[in-house]
Amino acid sequence: MEKRKISSEELKEILVEHSIWLKDSRAGKRADLRDADLRDVNLRSANLRSANLRGADLRNTNLSNVDLWGADLSNVKISIGNRSITIGDILSEREEQWDAWELKACWK
Repeated sequence: MEKRKISSEELKEILVEHSIWLKDSRAGKRADLRDADLRDVNLRSANLRSANLRGADLRNTNLSNVDLWGADLSNVKISIGNRSITIGDILSEREEQWDAWELKACWK
């Protein structure tokens, strides 16, 4: 499946709406970046708490100081050094809330 391309303007709008949503879930909109092609994007210091990143391609993306607490990272592709990995199963659940982070990575 081809990843969804997102322009820099669209990404800025998604991040603004997500920031509003985090403050008031009745306003703004949760970031939906599932299956997005975010390769080589600078997300430094972005607040992506509880964002939907399922299946996103984050290889070579600047994730310095990004807040991903509670984000759906299922099947996200990332780069570590010169290797690409896919984050597979995520976490344990308790009362339908993400309670602990246990990332299992599959080397590809």
